Amino acid sequence: MRYSNTFLRAKVSGVVAALLLLVPHIAPPRAQPAAIAPIAKPLPQVTVSLDACGFIPFSQSYRLNYQSKLMGLPIEWTGTLGFPINESVSSQIELRYRRRTAVFLNDVSVRQLEITPGVKTYLEKQHEKDLRLFGTFGLVLAESIVSGPLQSTTDGTDIITVDVSKSYYNLGLAIGLGLEYELTPVSTIHGGLRFGIYLLDPVSRGGLGDAGGISLGLGYQYSVF
Repeated sequence: MRYSNTFLRAKVSGVVAALLLLVPHIAPPRAQPAAIAPIAKPLPQVTVSLDACGFIPFSQSYRLNYQSKLMGLPIEWTGTLGFPINESVSSQIELRYRRRTAVFLNDVSVRQLEITPGVKTYLEKQHEKDLRLFGTFGLVLAESIVSGPLQSTTDGTDIITVDVSKSYYNLGLAIGLGLEYELTPVSTIHGGLRFGIYLLDPVSRGGLGDAGGISLGLGYQYSVF
C-alpha cells in the first residue's frame, strides 16, 4: 500500500511539473492595438484657379463671323474663387473672358464677360498621387460688348468717325466635368470640359443669339489655408 501511495504521489508530482513547464509557453492573448484614425486634412479657406481654355461655339454663324486675334486660336481665360464647404463640395465664383473680332467688318470686336456662381463637387474620394473626378454646375450671367467705329455727320458733308459700343446681356447655364491631380498639399492641376448655353437675347431681337459653346481647358489651383 505504501508503494502504491508513493507511486501515485510520484505520478501526480510528474504531472504538476509538466504543467509548470508548459505555463511559461502559454502566453495570454495580446490585446490588439487600437486603430489610429487618420488625421483629417484641414479645409482651405479659399482656392484660387487660373485656366486657359479653347472655346468652340455652338452657333455656326458665330464661328463664321468672329475670330480671335491671338493667331486665330479660340482662346478664353478663366479665374475661379472656391470656398470649400466640406471635403467633397465647395461653392465657387467663376469669371470667364473672351474677345473676338468680326471677320467681315473692320475694327469691330466682341468682348464677352461671364460671371458664373455655382458649385464644384468631387465624385470620388481623394487618393494620394491619383486623379480625382469632379463636376461643376452654375448659373451664367453674361455681358457681350460690341464695339467699333461709326461714321456720322450732321450736315452730310463733314463725316467724322467715332467709337461706339453696345452691351447685350444674357442668362445661361453651365455644366462641367474634369479631372484633378494633386502636385503638393496646396496646389493641383486640372483639366476638363465645360458646356455653356445662353437662354436669352436672341438674334431676332437684335442680340448676339446663342454664343454658348464647349470649353476645353487646363488650369492650376492654389489653396489658401
